[in-house]
Amino acid sequence: MIVGILETYDNKPKPLPMKLPGLTENVIAGVIGQGGLGKSGLIHQIIMEASGFKNRLDFKGNQGILKTAYLPAEDPYQAIKHRLYHQLHSSGMTRDEIAVFAEYHHIDSLFDETPNIMDDHWIEYLHTYASIYDIIVIDTLRIFHRQNENDGSEMTQVVEAMKQIIKETKSSLVFVHHATKEASKNKDVADDQFACRGSSVIVDNSKWIMNLSPVSRVRYESEFNQLMKYENENNDYVSFKVTKKNFSKEDSTYLVKRVGSDIPDISGFHFERINYK
Repeated sequence: MIVGILETYDNKPKPLPMKLPGLTENVIAGVIGQGGLGKSGLIHQIIMEASGFKNRLDFKGNQGILKTAYLPAEDPYQAIKHRLYHQLHSSGMTRDEIAVFAEYHHIDSLFDETPNIMDDHWIEYLHTYASIYDIIVIDTLRIFHRQNENDGSEMTQVVEAMKQIIKETKSSLVFVHHATKEASKNKDVADDQFACRGSSVIVDNSKWIMNLSPVSRVRYESEFNQLMKYENENNDYVSFKVTKKNFSKEDSTYLVKRVGSDIPDISGFHFERINYK
């Protein structure tokens, strides 16, 4: 599509639509973090709230209520059910309110499937979601392809497949991915966009990257001084930050606390934002 120079000079463009802070439409995006931090639960909760669920994180864009889809392939079906049951029953929302939310949010467990975005069937399958939903999340990226993630050429093919999925749609495709071993061991690099495991091609072709990191008292004592009140609970705290945002100045670091379910026999949790400023 031709971009007219004089037409652009004469007409100020509208603000970019932001689905989440820094995340605009029709882009590839990623959520990166070490195992056990709760990155799957966090991004799921974020897009649930974007679809009208109870606001606990205050991490939204400028587009109102969005249609979102969560496609987990790593966690078992029953684990997803437990987490969702806790979320729904701890929200304080009525059944009627949840029914409205359910019109905007969709969950399709692919745990018993073998999704492969290099296969035409799966490209078409995911493109159908992209044609309907504003944000689709695939969790985790490793489960959705068979390529060598350390090989730049092979991961370029994966990136091209993701681009094909959202082609001619306004959807944004968010992948969940693991951090490198170094990032998992060194908290000082955990919130760097290149903490992503595998070839840098993945990050280079993503327009939005969010990193999760464990909270370090040494790193965050000056900012997150509230933590000093909860010394025995530091393992429940996680920070996240949008470390790559090509179309935004979003630069906030968010502190959240992981809250486990108190519902008998339910293994679920949610995150609550801690306002430290």
